[in-house]
Amino acid sequence: MLKRLKQKAQDDWSLFLGNYWIGRKPFYTPDDPQWSQQSISFPFVWLILVGIALLFSPMPSDDLLRHVHAWQYDYDYRQMFDGYPYHFDAWFGFDWAVGQLYQYFGDFAIKIVQATSIGLLALVIYLNLRGVHRDARILVVLIVIWLVGSRFLLARPTTFETVLMFLAIALTYYPIKPKWDRLIHLTLGCLMVSFYHLFFIYLIPLLIWRRIYLLPMLLGLAGWQWLTGGQYFQEVVDIFNFGEMRIPGIKVSENEFALPLALLFIGFLVLFVYKWQRSDRQWALTAAWFTLPMQIRYVVDNLVPIIAILLARHWPVRPHPFLLLFMLIMVKTAIGGAGFYFADKDTQKQPTYFSENEHVMAQNLGVNFWVINQGAAQHIKVAPAMEIGFSNKDVQQAVLDKTVTCEFLHKYQFDKYVENSAVDLPLTCLKLQTSTPEGYKIWQVHYE
Repeated sequence: MLKRLKQKAQDDWSLFLGNYWIGRKPFYTPDDPQWSQQSISFPFVWLILVGIALLFSPMPSDDLLRHVHAWQYDYDYRQMFDGYPYHFDAWFGFDWAVGQLYQYFGDFAIKIVQATSIGLLALVIYLNLRGVHRDARILVVLIVIWLVGSRFLLARPTTFETVLMFLAIALTYYPIKPKWDRLIHLTLGCLMVSFYHLFFIYLIPLLIWRRIYLLPMLLGLAGWQWLTGGQYFQEVVDIFNFGEMRIPGIKVSENEFALPLALLFIGFLVLFVYKWQRSDRQWALTAAWFTLPMQIRYVVDNLVPIIAILLARHWPVRPHPFLLLFMLIMVKTAIGGAGFYFADKDTQKQPTYFSENEHVMAQNLGVNFWVINQGAAQHIKVAPAMEIGFSNKDVQQAVLDKTVTCEFLHKYQFDKYVENSAVDLPLTCLKLQTSTPEGYKIWQVHYE
């Protein structure tokens, strides 16, 4: 029987090779007869990608979990986090949009926002490859999502700034009537201004493509200065001092130095691109802009798509359909590794871990976002803040040490301590309230 099974496997493998690979090539050129054969439908692939993100992707681990709840705190992060210094919401447009979704769909709104992020990323990469063979465009979309899709599943305001920026660039490749062209670009610019107080990071490179973005940028600067009561420019200056606000030993991985990686990407690009067109120079300047901060977040989110777009535009090939199937499987493993998630859970059946207006100490960044997502309805207040530098030195030290003391908890009048890997527990002032399915332990603080 084993011999028969072995022979069957060998026959199937030979049949597979004969049908798919023997006498064929992984990539076709315009000289091959397969170049003009029917292509795969992009809308079909796009629906698969959105479906994977909507139904199988893991929940985000950080900022989106606070953005969907900002409306419950009247868009005042001082009520949500200890130490947040500003009276205005620096992400007001984004917080309003996702808050509206959350009020209607509940927790499933988080999945909708994630799927929107992946869907927009796929769309803008595809649109930026006008003139490239359709199958090659789809392959590049799949490769980019495989490489950076997990980043875009975080679905932060900066994520949407990035995809809107790529959408604005993509539209420059398509003939649009002048009045509609101006209206569309102005609308995109104003949307980007409303989503993120550091919108200029993404509007400045758009000036390379369309000068009309100067108008929303000026309006945005004036509008944010008015909205913040004159604090806007000071707040922007403060952002560049975040590193000085953190105690020694506190590191934020996304701010890690990434110039060598950026130079490696750019060098790889130069090896393959020989004939620079005008749009190529514009892409190169856009890429150069995002290397200036020399931070890993800009290299991954912006340079990877830019390099993929440029390489595809200068490499006229059509991939074998089997490569598209293979990349779909790779994308599923990269962004769709979580269990099936379909409907919003009935909030009445969810456990309530916190009481009204409790003051909660979280072990670290990550745990604090989970706490907000669980306790926003009870209007709890959490430490540390979303930017660790906003927290006082004692809180930062507790985060760095992965432990707390009773004196610390009593001094700052915390009601609960939430952790998933803290050390030196339990303490005499802590009593375990519950352990959650996600792996968190919630400790009640006693003051006896």
